[in-house]
Amino acid sequence: MQQALTAIIVPYDSSYFIRRDINIILIKIRFVVTVMIKQQQFQHESSTWERLLDFFKQENTFLKNRLSEVLDSKDDKSFVSTAEHFQNMFLLKDDYINELKKDIKEQQRQLKMNFSQDGNDVEVKLIKKQEKLRNEIKNFERNFSELKDEFNQSLIAL
Repeated sequence: MQQALTAIIVPYDSSYFIRRDINIILIKIRFVVTVMIKQQQFQHESSTWERLLDFFKQENTFLKNRLSEVLDSKDDKSFVSTAEHFQNMFLLKDDYINELKKDIKEQQRQLKMNFSQDGNDVEVKLIKKQEKLRNEIKNFERNFSELKDEFNQSLIAL
């Protein structure tokens, strides 16, 4: 009976389990590295946006100063309503720049805190927020450029 039992028992091969464990560890390492690279890229992108918004804030200041210079030198009463329109648009752009900066700061804070946590839901939310910010920045760039062109064209037409 004892001989029959030993024939049924399959010898334990520990190398299979070691290879399996090593593969699991390698998969986890690849995942962590991928997450870190994505997090770093998002942080870099956010920093780039902050610099870009600083540029637009400065450009907006130049436009407001130019508007003031033109208003001081013009006696044309019809230009006043156009000037008010542009002044309002420039102020709205300042407000929107400040809003975007706050959103970017919050995203950076979330990236630092949550990207390291386990949980695909958190990562998906951060990715969606990053994409939303990316689109808002692109739209802002385009709209600001259009406003600047419109302003310059209206000054040339004076």
